[in-house]
Amino acid sequence: MEEVTVREGDNITKGQMPMRLDDAEIRAELQSTSSQVIAAQKRAIEAELKFLLPTQ
Repeated sequence: MEEVTVREGDNITKGQMPMRLDDAEIRAELQSTSSQVIAAQKRAIEAELKFLLPTQ
């Protein structure tokens, strides 16, 4: 949790954010996972090309 914007007893209105979360770790993990997916897709395409266009 990065910041709490309310105190005990405060009323919260619809749409108000009572706290702000630090999502840096989640964003870093998402970036890493996205990179892994892209690398796997690249390997799959390369394998498919080798199957469809075998070298002679």
